[in-house]
Amino acid sequence: MKAMSRNNAIAAIFIIFFLFAFLQPLTGKYLGKAESILPLELETKRILIATRHNQIVVLMLLSLFAALFSIVALMCGSPRMWAFFAIAVVGLAELSAIRRLFKYDEQLCERLGFICPIVTSLFMSPEVL
Repeated sequence: MKAMSRNNAIAAIFIIFFLFAFLQPLTGKYLGKAESILPLELETKRILIATRHNQIVVLMLLSLFAALFSIVALMCGSPRMWAFFAIAVVGLAELSAIRRLFKYDEQLCERLGFICPIVTSLFMSPEVL
């Protein structure tokens, strides 16, 4: 049997790390969780919001990587200016998606009533962060 080359070993390690890192947010199970001091009702809402947020972030990252790899694969023979333009478009789309994600988080907090009892504002609003 032929020994694995260094490049193949690095690619295998990267794929394993990638799958492990992205499997945690999708399943909602993390290593080394901190203990929460929130009441049970708020903690349940927090977990629901965080799980949904993390799932969306993982999908955004996967789509970003897929788009960038597609650009590299499809634009090998074309002028570099078109590749830079395509990467800039993907970057702008990703920034727009991040902005929409924060708005979605705020709407979800509001809809679930995830509001601080002391300050009476949303826990995850940009003003609090």
